[in-house]
Amino acid sequence: MAGWTDLANELLYAIFKHLPNSDIKNIRLTCRFLYIVTPLRLNPVFITPFRRDLDVLRSIANHPVFSEQITEVVWDDRRLHINEDSHIEVAQYYDTGADNVQPSTEHLAPVDDSSSRASQRGTFQKVLSKLYGHMGEWERANHLLLRLYDEQQSVLESNEDVETFRFALQAFPRLRRVTIAKNCPNTCAELHRYSTPLMRLLPAWLVKPWPCSVIEDGDGCHMAEHTRRAYHAAVREISRSSRVVSEFVMEHGCRGIDLFDDFPIFNAPKEDFMLLIMKNNLTILEYTLDGYIRRWDDIQKEILRMTFACARALEHFTLNMSPRPPRYIIQQSPVQILDILPLERWGALRSFSLRCFVFTLDDFIRTLSALPSTITSLKFHRVIFLETTWEMALYYLRDVIGWGSDPYCALPTVTVSLLMEFPSSRIVILRDEIKRFFERKAPNPFGSTKHIGSAYNRRIEDDVLPGFGREVDDSTPYDWY
Repeated sequence: MAGWTDLANELLYAIFKHLPNSDIKNIRLTCRFLYIVTPLRLNPVFITPFRRDLDVLRSIANHPVFSEQITEVVWDDRRLHINEDSHIEVAQYYDTGADNVQPSTEHLAPVDDSSSRASQRGTFQKVLSKLYGHMGEWERANHLLLRLYDEQQSVLESNEDVETFRFALQAFPRLRRVTIAKNCPNTCAELHRYSTPLMRLLPAWLVKPWPCSVIEDGDGCHMAEHTRRAYHAAVREISRSSRVVSEFVMEHGCRGIDLFDDFPIFNAPKEDFMLLIMKNNLTILEYTLDGYIRRWDDIQKEILRMTFACARALEHFTLNMSPRPPRYIIQQSPVQILDILPLERWGALRSFSLRCFVFTLDDFIRTLSALPSTITSLKFHRVIFLETTWEMALYYLRDVIGWGSDPYCALPTVTVSLLMEFPSSRIVILRDEIKRFFERKAPNPFGSTKHIGSAYNRRIEDDVLPGFGREVDDSTPYDWY
C-alpha cells in the first residue's frame, strides 16, 4: 500500500471517482488509509415501481451522513411485462449462450390486453414447463419474475412511488437535480443505464434483457403500454413543492411529450410544467418532444415558447425528439426551432444540444445566429437535413457565414454524431475534425452517398470520410460522447 500513500489525496479522489461503489468497497478493506480517503458515494437515489429501491431511498434519507450526499433523484419508470413468450427464448440465449432454442410461440396461448393477472401467470408457467420439461433454476426465476410483477402492480396502484418521490423532495437538503430516466431500451440486449439496488440483486438473465417491451426477431424492441407517468407525477410534485431544484432532465426515451395531448389550454399538466419552470431557477434543462407531432399551430408553439422563456438562468439546454420525425412529416408541417425556443432570452446559455431533429438549412443557420455569445458548446445528435447534408452545411458555415475567419473570435466546440447503418449499425462522432475544418487545417470530414428508396423517393444520405470520427456502439448514451 506504500504506493497509494505516496499519492496526493486530490489525485486519489480523481482516480476513485470513476470507480463504482462495488470496487470502492473492496479498496476500503485493504488498509485504514484508503478506508479514510475513499468514502462511499450514494448519489443518486432511485424511484422505481419496486419496493427495494423505494426502501433503500428511505433508508438513505434517514441516515445523518448519507442523506447529505444526495443531489439527484432518478425516476426509472421502466415496467415489467410478463406476457411475452419471446423473452424466454432470448433470456435462455443470454443465460446459456445456446442459439438452438425451440420457439415457444406455438406453446403460448394468445394473451390480450384484457387478460387477468392470474391468466398471465398461468400462461408464463405453462411456457416454461413446455420448453424445459423440468423447472429447476427457471422455476425459481419464474417465481421471482411473478413476485416482482405483483409488487410492481401494487406499487403503481397505491401510488407508493409517487409518495416516495414527494418524500424525497423534502428529505435530501442538497437535492438539486431530478431525472426522468429513459423508459425504453434501443434493443432487447441493452443493459439498464442505471444500476438500481434491485438491478444489482437480480440474476443476469432477468437484467439482460429486461422484459419491458415486445421483442421481435430477437433484438427489436417495441414499448408495451408506453407511459409518461413518471414525467407527469414528477412535474406535478415539483411544481407544488417548497423544494427548489436547479436541474430537470427528461431523457430521450420511447416517446416524448405530445403538445396536443399534454399541453391543451387550461390543462393541468401544462400548468404544472409552467409552474415548475417559473418556480425553479433552472440552470440545466433537458426536454423530449414527441417526434410524431403533426399539427403544430400558433397557440401550441406560443405556449411552449412562453414556458421556456421563464427559464432565464439556463446554462445548459437539450431538446430531444423521440422518435426522430420522418421526413414526410417535416415536409408537410415544418417547425422552426425559433418558434418554440426563446434563445434571445437565455443570455447565460453555455451549451446547446439537439437530438433527432430534421432541419432545413435555413432554419439551422437562423438557429445558430440566434444563440447568445456565451455559447461554448454545440451538440447535434442524429440531426439530419431535409434538403441538404452535413457536408454542405459545414461549407456554408465556413465559406458563406464566415465561421473560423476571425482568429480572435473563439468558435464554440461543435459535436456531431450520426447513425451509420452500413456496413453495420454504429454511431460516428466528430468534434476535433470539425474544429480543424473551420480553421482550414483539415478537409471536410463529411461526405454524402445517394440513397434510392423508390423512383419517387430519392435522397442523399450523410456519410463520413474514412479515417474521420470516433465510432461507438449505437446503444451508448449520447451524453457519454
